[in-house]
Amino acid sequence: MKLFNLLAFTLAFSVLPNVALGHYQVENPRTSLSELTFDLKHYYLSGHLTNHPNTCKMKTGTGTQSLQSCKLVYVFNLVTGSTLIQRGEIDLRGDGSYDLELSNAQYHYDALRVAEAHGVVLNQNVSIPYAEISKLVGSDGRFIVITSSEGYSCLNGTNCTLASGGTGYTTNTINLSQQNLDVACEANASGPLSIENTLSGDHLYLHNSSASRLSQNIGAISLSVNCVNWLSTAKNKTLNFSITPNTTIASGGDTQVTCGAYSNASAGTAAGYTFSRPISVAGFDGISEQYNTNDIFYGLYVSSPSTSAETSLNLNCALSGQYTLN
Repeated sequence: MKLFNLLAFTLAFSVLPNVALGHYQVENPRTSLSELTFDLKHYYLSGHLTNHPNTCKMKTGTGTQSLQSCKLVYVFNLVTGSTLIQRGEIDLRGDGSYDLELSNAQYHYDALRVAEAHGVVLNQNVSIPYAEISKLVGSDGRFIVITSSEGYSCLNGTNCTLASGGTGYTTNTINLSQQNLDVACEANASGPLSIENTLSGDHLYLHNSSASRLSQNIGAISLSVNCVNWLSTAKNKTLNFSITPNTTIASGGDTQVTCGAYSNASAGTAAGYTFSRPISVAGFDGISEQYNTNDIFYGLYVSSPSTSAETSLNLNCALSGQYTLN
């Protein structure tokens, strides 16, 4: 019989409220063990329709004009310091079949609309992998997304110019430390999953109370915990493990037996088992640790004797080990 239904436990992605950012709006920001991720949704801001030049215009002059690249660029960076966390580029040219349309667009917004009309997706998903969490060190929890545009055009294939723009773009901060951002964690358990649920012997019914229960030490449960803290300050958690219910009734033949988990084998110990361990995760860091619970004592006693002289009972006791991290 399986004593514990040891369910895999995972803290869900921690979700932040939407944060407004200039031309982009951050939506669905989340943290997990593997990454900090959020969606960048592009908006055409009122009052900015003619503020930004089209950097994807072809060079003027005699000869063959060509547009080599046309990009919308975003940079995710610290508010303080010069560390580049991530740079992303959206190719606005697609297959190059509408280069002339891009070049003829009057302003940057017009060029973006041309690209969108040809299937280019401006909205992006930004992922900062855990392997790069050290890039966040030094931040107070504030980050910025800077938007700009780039175009690279040539005349006769050799006379080339890189044009970039970004003047007037609105840049705002994302302050993760002011959001309800939790530590991302997951845990699992392993240990003694089955025991012999048997009462036997000529004097079976002498085990007729909690004080006279048949007790067995089934050992400890091993709890593995992985956590990542995407904030600058340390976070504290408590790992709790318990076995529920405290007692349960199982039948063997026409005899009822009370089953329970105990913290020790002493006669005066009440049924019930809990274990807790404090956990601390430093800012911009992760942990991978393992904890063993205290020994668990399994107890059985006859709570309702049968009318026959049974000397051996095979039982099915339903007790479950559960753990939380909060």
